[in-house]
This record gives sequence, C-alpha cells and structure tokens, in this order.
Amino acid sequence: MKERIVAVALALVTLVGCGGGEASAPATCLPGCSATRDYDAISYLLRGSFDWEGQKLVAKEDVALKLGASRIVELDSDVAVTAVSAAGKPLAFARNTAKRTRAVDLNPLDVGDEPVELQIAFEAPVSGSMSAPAPQDNDPVTSRIVYTDSEPNRGLTWLVAKHDPADRALFGLSFTVAADEDVVSNGERIADVASGDTRVVEYRIEQPIPTYLMAFAAGQLERATLETQRVPLAVWYRRGLVVDAEANLQVIAEEMTQLEALVGPYPFARYSVVLVPGLGGGMENATITFNSESSAQGHISAGLHAHELAHQWFGDWVTMRTSDDVWVKEGLATLLESQLDPADARAADGRRLHVQPQRRDRRHVAARVGQVQQRALPASRLVAHPSSGPGR
Repeated sequence: MKERIVAVALALVTLVGCGGGEASAPATCLPGCSATRDYDAISYLLRGSFDWEGQKLVAKEDVALKLGASRIVELDSDVAVTAVSAAGKPLAFARNTAKRTRAVDLNPLDVGDEPVELQIAFEAPVSGSMSAPAPQDNDPVTSRIVYTDSEPNRGLTWLVAKHDPADRALFGLSFTVAADEDVVSNGERIADVASGDTRVVEYRIEQPIPTYLMAFAAGQLERATLETQRVPLAVWYRRGLVVDAEANLQVIAEEMTQLEALVGPYPFARYSVVLVPGLGGGMENATITFNSESSAQGHISAGLHAHELAHQWFGDWVTMRTSDDVWVKEGLATLLESQLDPADARAADGRRLHVQPQRRDRRHVAARVGQVQQRALPASRLVAHPSSGPGR
C-alpha cells in the first residue's frame, strides 16, 4: 500500500435530484430528513466504458442492499449521479457535498425482506483513485490505460457504494472497450464478447470484499500466463512495455509456493499482477495486484511481489474492520515478506533470474512491522471470511 496525505477542501452544498427527472419526481422529505447506514451492502455490479476524449467513466451501477429499519439510505459518492431507480421506479436522491454522500429515498418502494436493487447512472472524471495517465516525454510506450487505486477510502470518486471496510460485498464488472483492447478486474472472467469494433468483458468475484479492494484496469493491455500451478497466474502490462513477463511469473510462482507452505492455500481462484504507470509501489486489490511498471523491469523487485502477494491472505481474505487498522495487514504482509527467498526461481530454460534481493536484517523488519511485533492482534480489529479456511 502506498501511503498518502490528501488535503481536501469541501463546500457544504446539498442538491436534490430524481431518477426520472423533475416531472416524475416522487414526493420526498429530502434533503431535510436524515439518511442512515444501517443496511448491509450485498453486491455491486458496474457496467460502463471509459470516454478517452472526455477522460471520464460513463457507467450504470446495480447496487443490492439488505435494508435495516430506515428507508432513506446514505451511499458514499463523489461522482455526477444523473439518475437513481429501483424496480423501474425513479427515486429521489440528495447530494451532500461536504460529506461526499448521496441520500436515496426508498419510501416509494414496496420493500419486503428481500434485498433492494438500485440502478444508478453516473459519470466520474479521472481522479486520484482513477487514473488514465498520458505518456511522459521520456516514455517510449504510448499505449493507453485507465486503472483504479482506491485504498484506503478513495473509491467514492469512481464507485457509488458504502465505502466501509467492514461491509464486504460481491463485485462484478461489465466493461466495454475497443476490439483490440482488454480488461482485467477482480475474480474470474465470465464473458468476453466482441461485436464490430468493440468488446464487452465481464468479471465476477465469488467472495465478498471491501470496496477499497475492488478494482479494474482497461486499455491497450497484453498478458502472459502461467497455468501449470495449482493457482493460475498472470502478468498484465501495457502493449509495447519492455518487460520479462516470464521471469516475473517464475518469481511469483516461487513466492506463492513458499507462502502456501507458511500460511495455507491461496484463498482465491487465480492471481494476477498488473503493471501500471504512475503508481509508486503496489496495491493488493483482491486477486489483482497493481504494481509499478519499474518494479518488474531489470532486477525484479521480489520484495514488492512478496509483500503484495502476502496481502491476499492478510488484507484481502482477512480484512480491516476500519481504516485505523491498516497497521495490522501491513505488519503481517511485511513479516511474511521477510520470510520468503525467491533465489531458487528460474526461467523455463533453467537460467537464474535477475532478482533484487530481499532486505532481511532484523532492524529493517522490526522497523516496518512496528506495532505488530509489540501488540497482540485483537480479533475485533479483523474481519474474517465465514469459511473453514483459505481455499476451502
């Protein structure tokens, strides 16, 4: 995880809208009444495309919620919402600019015990959490890419959701790109349909995850795969990038073997590393780590690969209850990183790989682990999946 210090100036502005336009607006108490967060988010399905000329995401999102007592719900959102509806009925919504939220009035719906599914149309410009970096003057690769980077709480600028680390939900993506482009997201690819000069790629993840781990990358991408392991592996990168993808796959495979021996089976169906420009370090999105391009070139950064892969167990499978608990997952990933040795990783032809050695001295590990070495891990700080264990 890359630490950030963000200064944000917010204006206190509240706007009221309706899913079907002003003429069809249902009666509502908004914006004067209070919205609550006493619901459980079940799933998010994002259907959209990226407008390269306008530099914005254009999307429709299905949000499934299990409601509590209140029928006015608050969602985190700092995007331009144009419509909200459910079961074909337009719903009134109000924006609180200072809180960066949207309140939605569900009172017009006949709500029973089943989850409510909202349809939300919106646009989101590029931001700190959704980047489409233009090639730099010294970058010979001109291939375009857009990718998200949401940790710890920045996903609200591209996804309307309950951005609470403790409220995990399913995530799906259906993304339209040019026919010669590709998409990668959390979980498994379940559809890839070409039609003329476009292509629609769909992903779903079967395990609920926090919103800060939901992610996608799209654009002029290539990928290399390693399917001989128990867990299928892939490395994604911009078309034209000079990178030894095979060597990186071998390092990841060796570290995967060592981590499974230490902490048990890898908890998801597959694992990919996506190399992106403009990112400092890495980000352990569930099943798809985003790493800086330079970490995979020349001397491969085995330490970064190890750290982000370790997060798949501690950070993605076992997750934070609040953003204050970042130290738990970072400390455990650092501790596990220090235990791995990818020196045995070799290319398919037997040649030894150029791997940047791990820093394994005690002072370095102690400094990075910090509080994890001094404090017990309180169970209330962690959210575990309700299963018998990873990989089961």
